[in-house]
Amino acid sequence: LLSIIALLTPCRPTTAEICNSDGTCTSETHSPLSDNTAIGDEKDAKDYYDKASHYDQLWGRDNLHIGYYPHLSLNPTSSIELTPEQAGIALTERMVRSSNIQPGDRVLDLGSGKGLACAQIASLTGASCVGIDRSPENVARGREIADQFPDLNLSYHEGSFTQIPDFLLE
Repeated sequence: LLSIIALLTPCRPTTAEICNSDGTCTSETHSPLSDNTAIGDEKDAKDYYDKASHYDQLWGRDNLHIGYYPHLSLNPTSSIELTPEQAGIALTERMVRSSNIQPGDRVLDLGSGKGLACAQIASLTGASCVGIDRSPENVARGREIADQFPDLNLSYHEGSFTQIPDFLLE
């Protein structure tokens, strides 16, 4: 069994109207799955994530998830307000509970960030977890986490989920 987890990945193209100082306007459509879409000062999504440092400040050093906040759900299971870092962990736990991942399964975490969710999935389930991320810095941090938990079956690779290396799908 190969489970694939892609978190917070917008998949719909967006259209923006770009107007020049002379009053002429054009519409541009950008696909978030494109490797060549400019994002502000960044030349593409990989460049954006390579430069991003605000995630560490908001969600904790190794977490890129927005999080699950039980006290905000329609049927609250808790009145305790979680910090963003705790909510990121809670989101991964919630995904694990709903996915039925078992020991011996293989999980492919697309856009794995710094690898915390992959380690958490492997720890909670006994499954092996492979993280793939576009940022070399994130992959390096994921590998540090894997070294810290040698009893977990973790590996991290640089790449794009629009072009998953064949060896990861075997």
